[in-house]
Amino acid sequence: MAPPSGLTVSSSNSSSITLSWNAVTGAVEYFVYRATSNNGIYTKITTSTITTTFYTDTELSGGTIYYYKVSATNSAGEGAQSGYVSALTAPAVIPPPATPSGISVAGHRFTNGKINGPGPVVIAPTTTYSIAVSWSAVSGASTYNVYYATSVSGTYTLKASGITGTSKTIIVSSSSTSQYIKVSAVNSNGESAQSAPYQVTTWTSTSPVVR
Repeated sequence: MAPPSGLTVSSSNSSSITLSWNAVTGAVEYFVYRATSNNGIYTKITTSTITTTFYTDTELSGGTIYYYKVSATNSAGEGAQSGYVSALTAPAVIPPPATPSGISVAGHRFTNGKINGPGPVVIAPTTTYSIAVSWSAVSGASTYNVYYATSVSGTYTLKASGITGTSKTIIVSSSSTSQYIKVSAVNSNGESAQSAPYQVTTWTSTSPVVR
């Protein structure tokens, strides 16, 4: 039996390649073979009966060249394999990292704007002060961004970017009694969604309060 002619790559993406070929007179089934080099060992990859003249090879690696041959068979046996065709899968698409979680704020007690000792949340009788924001590491993240707003549904301003660790001290204002912090993770494929807002309560009275 003659080998199939017209073997071509119909389409491909980062994880699959679709082949097509011309029908062979008298063929009742086709076998598809794959190799990782044009003169390498071609292994049969079709495990079920292929009676059509197309086949999609799936679960492939991105950015890799694959080589294919096809043969036809009937009751008399399998014919010769076709000439090879090759295809390069697209680079694997890596999504941006997941949204950071575990946001927390390390606070201090303040007296007239001076650090007086550790406390759970920053609350200070001063116009500006610093807070240390921390979060859980995100797999695949290269850096992190910290955002800040004075209302939970307000506009979040980028307060710090390119953070390589999982904590950052930022300066905020006590002009609003509620401060809100969000954190995002970044890698070469983009920025994650911002985390849920973390509220920090501040007080502008002359007496420090720790919550």
